[in-house]
Amino acid sequence: MKINIAELKKQTGLVAQFDFSERIDHLYAYGQRFSFPRPAHLRVVLTNTGKSFIADFKLEVDLRAVCGRCLEEYEKPLRLLFTEEYIQGEPCEDTTALSYTGDVIDLREAVRENILLNLPLKPICDEECKGLCSECGVNLNLSSCSCGREEVDLRWADLLKLGLLPREGSVTDGGSKEENLKGKKR
Repeated sequence: MKINIAELKKQTGLVAQFDFSERIDHLYAYGQRFSFPRPAHLRVVLTNTGKSFIADFKLEVDLRAVCGRCLEEYEKPLRLLFTEEYIQGEPCEDTTALSYTGDVIDLREAVRENILLNLPLKPICDEECKGLCSECGVNLNLSSCSCGREEVDLRWADLLKLGLLPREGSVTDGGSKEENLKGKKR
């Protein structure tokens, strides 16, 4: 992903568009391997400002990762829009601009950095993913387990442990479950 800018350097204000379709190497982040099964599609609009080049990126790539809940591999599209500035030679410390030398701008580092910034901290295949049973390890998205574990609403789990809530099917003072949770009216 390199752009020859020899012609663009000749006149301030010149704009050019470049399209790429290239494979991206897998990345490691947050203790996880992320891969990209198909080539990424990249469109870059490059503008000569006179002092630098402004690159507007549109990146489309498919991301493959392992779900943090069910441990199944999944794919999701990753669509990014971002802008980078390129300055010839080494940029000052107080700038976020990237550097280039000669007549070639290499886009690979900008693409890699922006993908890394947009990777999920905890990859999830689906917001509704039920994960694995904590007792027997069965994938709860595919089947229910028969290990006899009790389904507990996690919002009430601590109160249940302290014995402040009746367990399902336990003897209560005769009220309904809703009355027992809310407190009986007297």
